[in-house]
Amino acid sequence: MPAYPYAYQEGLFEMFTGRVPNSVSGTTVYRTVDDGLYPLAAAGTFTFTTAASGNSYTSRGDGINTANSSGTYSYTVMNATTGRLQLNDSVGGADITYFAFSDAVQGRFAVSRPAGGFQVGHFTILDSNPPTLTIQSPASAARITTATLNIKGTASDDFGLQEVRYQINDSAWTIAAGTSNWNATVGLLPGPNVISAIATDTSGNDSAIVSASFEYVQMASLTVSVTGTGSVSPNLNGQSLQVGMAYKLTAKAGAGYVFSNWTGSVTSSTPTLTFAMQNGTSLQANFVPNPFSSVAGNYQGLFYDTGGIGNESSGFLSAVITTKGTFSAKLRLANLNTAVDQ
Repeated sequence: MPAYPYAYQEGLFEMFTGRVPNSVSGTTVYRTVDDGLYPLAAAGTFTFTTAASGNSYTSRGDGINTANSSGTYSYTVMNATTGRLQLNDSVGGADITYFAFSDAVQGRFAVSRPAGGFQVGHFTILDSNPPTLTIQSPASAARITTATLNIKGTASDDFGLQEVRYQINDSAWTIAAGTSNWNATVGLLPGPNVISAIATDTSGNDSAIVSASFEYVQMASLTVSVTGTGSVSPNLNGQSLQVGMAYKLTAKAGAGYVFSNWTGSVTSSTPTLTFAMQNGTSLQANFVPNPFSSVAGNYQGLFYDTGGIGNESSGFLSAVITTKGTFSAKLRLANLNTAVDQ
């Protein structure tokens, strides 16, 4: 090796791309020792846990190479991937631990102790905090009018999200697209629907299941037609109506015509029709020329028994026939007066 300043060094170098957290409060880290120099262990494992508040910690050793201890710490963010813990340990005294993140929950550490010794190894954060999740769309109790729907939501975690899964009604759980901002397209059933979602972080913790209930209001176009001269009110032809809902239509004849009947998806002989909307509903109001126009008027006459005229078998008849086909009549026979309305 040439002398300095022309010296060079060979070895393995590791790149760290994970982001160091701003705080380590309430964090549990599983550390595996790869090498070390007395008085620090050269092998073994231990679990290092910081309190949720304050600056205390506990360290649980494996009972073979590492021992249990506790103490206080101070934490400093060195750069985007590296942090430093300065410990005052009940067993080992003061030491400094540097750790660099290769991803959200893993990395490598190095320990130096002013009294002597070193230790290096790798760590995994045992994240005990579950992620959180929200469903942004649809809103609970929403009324949806399309057969498919794009579900949207957000999720977050202290260290990293693994996946978001969703379930529509009682279907199988399915992985959504995205994690922090997730979405999924689902098919709906007519009537009430329930969407549920759950997030899982990189440590295997699941969020609480979040659900939203909403209704798929199925819509269909109504066809209303007319034969003859007349109209239908209200005018719902071509309108998008809710399937399963009841609607009412009234047919009104034009001049010189009368209502005949309703034909199509529903039949009826009365002008006012109440029907339940379905897919493909088609109704036709039929009007025909008024057959009563030619006979409408006032009629009067006498009647008697051709076998012999007598007071008890003779009388007077009057009748009125309208253009709507209704009539009224009066009959006078001896001392009997009778009226008929139809």
